[in-house]
Amino acid sequence: MPFLSSQAASYGFGRAKQPPPASRSPSGTYRINIVGDASISTLISGLNTAKTALGYAAVTLTFTNTLITSSYTGSNLTLANFEAVLIYTNGGLTFNASLGTNLNAYIASGGPVVFGMFMWGNVAALTNFTYTNSPYAFRGSQSSQTATMTKTVVHPITTPINTSVAGSTFCTPTVVVQTSATSIATFPDGTSMVAYQNAPRRVAVNL
Repeated sequence: MPFLSSQAASYGFGRAKQPPPASRSPSGTYRINIVGDASISTLISGLNTAKTALGYAAVTLTFTNTLITSSYTGSNLTLANFEAVLIYTNGGLTFNASLGTNLNAYIASGGPVVFGMFMWGNVAALTNFTYTNSPYAFRGSQSSQTATMTKTVVHPITTPINTSVAGSTFCTPTVVVQTSATSIATFPDGTSMVAYQNAPRRVAVNL
């Protein structure tokens, strides 16, 4: 998921909140729990590459690699453990009902979350999760599009990203942007590609 990797890193969670000016070099350690499928190691590699390219070389990212399974309850999703959670799946997986409840609690406590592909489509709804806590409403269909990005809002997430991205990609064409969210990039047909919410920060990537 290279595009998601770029988005998550470029959004600048934690001490590195935006692409830094040349006059300062953020540092420190940032703990991320990646809750996803078997491609977690690829995503970690992409995040570290993007981090350096965006000027955060002195920031150390530490990762907890958590596979989404019916046994994972999300009980460790607290700000005491993680500065951010990145949750995604590329396929239909069975979620533990407690995961949605604990993810809601993490967001309510101020925890930033990045929602990757198919957290709102192509899978059964995340049980007990309140979808207004995600920039996108839950829908259940998918298609593919050429991933040419139109930046609809000037924002640090999309500033360093080229407008031509990766060729063809899966997306959820019926995705609905929540009234509390802002879409900042779209596909050629106008479908939202990236959206965000504030307070706490949540980002959704629809590819």
